[in-house]
Amino acid sequence: MLPLHLKCRDYTFGEEKIPALSVSASRDEAGMIHITVCNMDPNQEAKLLIDLRGGDEPKEVIGQVLTSSKMNDHNTFVDPEKVKLELLKRPKIKNNIIETILPSKSVSLLSIKTKD
Repeated sequence: MLPLHLKCRDYTFGEEKIPALSVSASRDEAGMIHITVCNMDPNQEAKLLIDLRGGDEPKEVIGQVLTSSKMNDHNTFVDPEKVKLELLKRPKIKNNIIETILPSKSVSLLSIKTKD
């Protein structure tokens, strides 16, 4: 696991509230950084900005997302593709900042290749 700092708005339902995003980061044996983000707000997309630190400069980012139009959608034998993995809209890299939009009610994976 890699250390990280997250700033995000809260998702509120009635009197209860939680951070709208949950995130984890890791680096694999090949040096690729993987960031997984859950957008727990069922109604609003979230803008995500990632500032890699510690000397890592992003070279390439590939994003995948799992989401659906309804919160309670699920796959069945009749409709096995109701919820499926798709490419995340092309994340942008500008001034070493990665930027993308996370759909509501989604789990996203960003795989980041860094400059040598």
